[in-house]
Amino acid sequence: EMSPAVERILTAGGIPWVNVTIHPVRFLDDLLLGLKSNVPEVQQAIAKYKIPEGFVQLGAGVQKATAARSFDAHARPNSALFLMQTWYDQSQIKNGRFVGPLDFMDDITAFAGQFSEFLVKEHPLEKHPAVPIMAALIPNMRIVTGNAYSFMSIPEISTVATLSSGTATEARYFSKDARFFYKPSVELYRQEGDNPAAYVGVMDEFLSTDFWRDVLSPLIE
Repeated sequence: EMSPAVERILTAGGIPWVNVTIHPVRFLDDLLLGLKSNVPEVQQAIAKYKIPEGFVQLGAGVQKATAARSFDAHARPNSALFLMQTWYDQSQIKNGRFVGPLDFMDDITAFAGQFSEFLVKEHPLEKHPAVPIMAALIPNMRIVTGNAYSFMSIPEISTVATLSSGTATEARYFSKDARFFYKPSVELYRQEGDNPAAYVGVMDEFLSTDFWRDVLSPLIE
Protein backbone atom coordinates (compact mmCIF):
# COMPACT_ATOMS: atom_id res chain seq x y z
CA GLU A 1 0.00 0.00 0.00
CA MET A 2 2.75 2.46 -0.88
CA SER A 3 1.39 5.76 -2.11
CA PRO A 4 2.22 6.99 -5.62
CA ALA A 5 4.43 9.65 -4.02
CA VAL A 6 6.53 7.02 -2.23
CA GLU A 7 6.76 4.99 -5.45
CA ARG A 8 8.07 8.03 -7.32
CA ILE A 9 10.61 8.90 -4.60
CA LEU A 10 12.01 5.37 -4.48
CA THR A 11 12.14 5.10 -8.27
CA ALA A 12 13.89 8.46 -8.55
CA GLY A 13 16.47 7.18 -6.06
CA GLY A 14 17.09 4.02 -8.07
CA ILE A 15 15.55 1.81 -5.36
CA PRO A 16 13.64 -1.23 -6.66
CA TRP A 17 10.28 -2.00 -5.09
CA VAL A 18 7.35 -4.40 -5.19
CA ASN A 19 4.12 -2.74 -4.13
CA VAL A 20 1.19 -4.79 -2.83
CA THR A 21 -2.48 -3.84 -2.62
CA ILE A 22 -5.79 -5.57 -2.04
CA HIS A 23 -7.17 -6.59 -5.45
CA PRO A 24 -10.60 -5.08 -6.28
CA VAL A 25 -12.12 -8.53 -7.00
CA ARG A 26 -13.40 -9.61 -3.59
CA PHE A 27 -16.14 -12.16 -4.27
CA LEU A 28 -13.89 -15.22 -4.46
CA ASP A 29 -13.28 -17.71 -1.64
CA ASP A 30 -10.27 -15.67 -0.52
CA LEU A 31 -8.97 -12.17 -1.10
CA LEU A 32 -6.55 -11.61 -3.94
CA LEU A 33 -3.48 -9.44 -3.76
CA GLY A 34 -2.34 -7.14 -6.55
CA LEU A 35 1.42 -6.82 -7.04
CA LYS A 36 3.52 -4.59 -9.26
CA SER A 37 7.15 -3.49 -9.48
CA ASN A 38 9.17 -0.64 -10.94
CA VAL A 39 11.65 -3.20 -12.33
CA PRO A 40 10.36 -4.49 -15.70
CA GLU A 41 11.97 -7.93 -15.27
CA VAL A 42 10.37 -8.34 -11.85
CA GLN A 43 7.03 -7.18 -13.24
CA GLN A 44 7.28 -9.78 -16.00
CA ALA A 45 8.01 -12.48 -13.44
CA ILE A 46 4.97 -11.48 -11.36
CA ALA A 47 2.79 -11.62 -14.48
CA LYS A 48 3.52 -15.34 -14.81
CA TYR A 49 1.44 -15.90 -11.65
CA LYS A 50 -1.57 -13.87 -12.82
CA ILE A 51 -4.86 -15.38 -11.72
CA PRO A 52 -6.70 -16.83 -14.74
CA GLU A 53 -9.66 -14.74 -15.85
CA GLY A 54 -11.71 -17.92 -16.21
CA PHE A 55 -11.27 -18.65 -12.51
CA VAL A 56 -12.60 -15.20 -11.61
CA GLN A 57 -15.56 -15.64 -13.96
CA LEU A 58 -16.31 -18.97 -12.32
CA GLY A 59 -16.44 -17.25 -8.93
CA ALA A 60 -18.90 -14.69 -10.30
CA GLY A 61 -21.02 -17.55 -11.63
CA VAL A 62 -21.23 -19.03 -8.13
CA GLN A 63 -22.40 -15.65 -6.80
CA LYS A 64 -25.06 -15.42 -9.51
CA ALA A 65 -26.30 -18.94 -8.82
CA THR A 66 -26.59 -18.16 -5.10
CA ALA A 67 -28.52 -14.96 -5.80
CA ALA A 68 -30.91 -16.81 -8.13
CA ARG A 69 -31.89 -19.10 -5.25
CA SER A 70 -32.14 -16.64 -2.38
CA PHE A 71 -32.29 -12.99 -3.51
CA ASP A 72 -35.79 -11.54 -3.75
CA ALA A 73 -35.14 -7.83 -4.38
CA HIS A 74 -36.73 -6.39 -7.52
CA ALA A 75 -35.80 -3.68 -9.98
CA ARG A 76 -37.24 -2.40 -13.20
CA PRO A 77 -35.67 -3.58 -16.46
CA ASN A 78 -32.74 -1.42 -17.59
CA SER A 79 -31.88 -0.14 -14.11
CA ALA A 80 -28.50 1.14 -12.92
CA LEU A 81 -26.89 0.42 -9.57
CA PHE A 82 -24.76 3.17 -8.01
CA LEU A 83 -22.49 2.03 -5.17
CA MET A 84 -21.46 4.60 -2.59
CA GLN A 85 -18.07 4.64 -0.87
CA THR A 86 -16.79 5.82 2.48
CA TRP A 87 -16.23 9.54 2.87
CA TYR A 88 -12.44 9.22 3.09
CA ASP A 89 -11.49 6.62 0.49
CA GLN A 90 -7.90 6.88 -0.73
CA SER A 91 -9.05 6.26 -4.31
CA GLN A 92 -11.05 9.50 -4.15
CA ILE A 93 -8.12 11.88 -3.67
CA LYS A 94 -7.95 14.48 -6.43
CA ASN A 95 -5.65 17.50 -6.46
CA GLY A 96 -4.90 17.12 -2.76
CA ARG A 97 -8.45 16.70 -1.46
CA PHE A 98 -11.16 14.07 -1.19
CA VAL A 99 -13.91 14.22 -3.80
CA GLY A 100 -17.43 12.83 -3.50
CA PRO A 101 -20.58 12.37 -5.59
CA LEU A 102 -21.51 16.04 -5.38
CA ASP A 103 -18.34 16.92 -7.32
CA PHE A 104 -19.72 14.90 -10.26
CA MET A 105 -23.40 15.65 -9.79
CA ASP A 106 -24.09 16.98 -13.30
CA ASP A 107 -22.65 13.83 -14.86
CA ILE A 108 -24.40 11.53 -12.37
CA THR A 109 -27.78 13.21 -12.91
CA ALA A 110 -27.49 12.97 -16.69
CA PHE A 111 -26.39 9.34 -16.39
CA ALA A 112 -29.29 8.41 -14.09
CA GLY A 113 -31.79 9.78 -16.58
CA GLN A 114 -30.83 7.08 -19.07
CA PHE A 115 -32.30 4.32 -16.88
CA SER A 116 -35.73 3.31 -15.67
CA GLU A 117 -34.44 3.26 -12.09
CA PHE A 118 -31.28 4.55 -10.45
CA LEU A 119 -30.64 2.33 -7.44
CA VAL A 120 -28.24 3.70 -4.84
CA LYS A 121 -26.66 1.41 -2.26
CA GLU A 122 -24.77 3.00 0.59
CA HIS A 123 -21.49 1.60 1.86
CA PRO A 124 -22.15 -0.93 4.65
CA LEU A 125 -19.77 0.86 7.02
CA GLU A 126 -20.81 4.46 6.54
CA LYS A 127 -23.81 6.56 5.59
CA HIS A 128 -22.91 9.26 3.09
CA PRO A 129 -24.29 12.82 3.54
CA ALA A 130 -24.53 13.23 -0.24
CA VAL A 131 -27.32 10.65 -0.55
CA PRO A 132 -30.25 12.92 0.51
CA ILE A 133 -29.03 15.61 -1.90
CA MET A 134 -28.77 13.07 -4.71
CA ALA A 135 -32.30 11.87 -3.95
CA ALA A 136 -33.62 15.43 -4.26
CA LEU A 137 -31.93 15.91 -7.65
CA ILE A 138 -32.57 12.51 -9.28
CA PRO A 139 -36.30 11.76 -9.77
CA ASN A 140 -35.88 8.05 -10.53
CA MET A 141 -33.50 7.33 -7.65
CA ARG A 142 -34.28 4.64 -5.08
CA ILE A 143 -32.14 3.72 -2.07
CA VAL A 144 -31.66 -0.03 -1.68
CA THR A 145 -30.08 -2.37 0.84
CA GLY A 146 -28.77 -5.88 0.48
CA ASN A 147 -25.77 -7.61 -0.99
CA ALA A 148 -24.13 -5.74 -3.87
CA TYR A 149 -23.20 -8.97 -5.66
CA SER A 150 -26.81 -10.12 -5.50
CA PHE A 151 -27.93 -6.91 -7.20
CA MET A 152 -25.23 -7.40 -9.85
CA SER A 153 -26.62 -10.88 -10.44
CA ILE A 154 -30.16 -9.90 -11.45
CA PRO A 155 -30.86 -9.24 -15.15
CA GLU A 156 -32.74 -5.99 -14.48
CA ILE A 157 -29.47 -4.26 -13.54
CA SER A 158 -27.68 -3.38 -16.77
CA THR A 159 -24.98 -1.03 -15.45
CA VAL A 160 -23.01 -0.60 -12.23
CA ALA A 161 -21.63 2.85 -11.49
CA THR A 162 -19.43 4.40 -8.83
CA LEU A 163 -16.85 7.11 -8.35
CA SER A 164 -13.83 4.85 -7.95
CA SER A 165 -14.92 1.71 -6.09
CA GLY A 166 -13.53 -1.64 -7.16
CA THR A 167 -17.11 -2.92 -7.32
CA ALA A 168 -17.39 -1.50 -10.84
CA THR A 169 -14.34 -3.57 -11.80
CA GLU A 170 -16.11 -6.61 -10.35
CA ALA A 171 -19.31 -5.81 -12.26
CA ARG A 172 -17.74 -6.77 -15.57
CA TYR A 173 -17.51 -10.37 -14.36
CA PHE A 174 -21.28 -10.28 -13.88
CA SER A 175 -21.74 -9.17 -17.52
CA LYS A 176 -22.69 -5.64 -16.48
CA ASP A 177 -21.54 -2.39 -18.02
CA ALA A 178 -19.36 -0.37 -15.65
CA ARG A 179 -19.07 3.40 -15.23
CA PHE A 180 -16.43 5.18 -13.16
CA PHE A 181 -17.24 8.84 -12.62
CA TYR A 182 -13.72 9.48 -11.30
CA LYS A 183 -11.33 6.59 -11.99
CA PRO A 184 -10.80 2.88 -11.22
CA SER A 185 -9.43 2.30 -7.74
CA VAL A 186 -6.64 0.03 -9.04
CA GLU A 187 -5.30 -0.30 -12.58
CA LEU A 188 -5.00 -3.99 -13.42
CA TYR A 189 -3.07 -6.12 -15.88
CA ARG A 190 -5.52 -8.88 -16.81
CA GLN A 191 -4.83 -9.66 -20.44
CA GLU A 192 -2.70 -8.81 -23.44
CA GLY A 193 -3.11 -5.15 -24.31
CA ASP A 194 -3.50 -3.92 -20.72
CA ASN A 195 -0.84 -1.67 -19.18
CA PRO A 196 2.01 -4.14 -18.47
CA ALA A 197 3.11 -1.99 -15.50
CA ALA A 198 -0.26 -2.27 -13.71
CA TYR A 199 -1.07 -4.45 -10.72
CA VAL A 200 -1.17 -8.20 -11.34
CA GLY A 201 -3.75 -10.24 -9.43
CA VAL A 202 -2.11 -13.14 -7.57
CA MET A 203 -3.95 -15.78 -5.56
CA ASP A 204 -1.83 -17.49 -2.87
CA GLU A 205 1.45 -18.14 -4.68
CA PHE A 206 3.01 -15.24 -2.76
CA LEU A 207 2.95 -17.45 0.37
CA SER A 208 5.70 -19.66 -1.08
CA THR A 209 9.42 -19.01 -1.05
CA ASP A 210 9.61 -20.26 -4.63
CA PHE A 211 7.43 -17.34 -5.73
CA TRP A 212 9.77 -14.76 -4.22
CA ARG A 213 12.85 -16.64 -5.39
CA ASP A 214 11.52 -16.36 -8.93
CA VAL A 215 10.15 -12.81 -8.73
CA LEU A 216 13.25 -11.32 -7.10
CA SER A 217 15.77 -13.29 -9.17
CA PRO A 218 16.41 -10.29 -11.50
CA LEU A 219 17.66 -8.37 -8.44
CA ILE A 220 19.38 -10.85 -6.13
CA GLU A 221 20.69 -14.40 -6.18
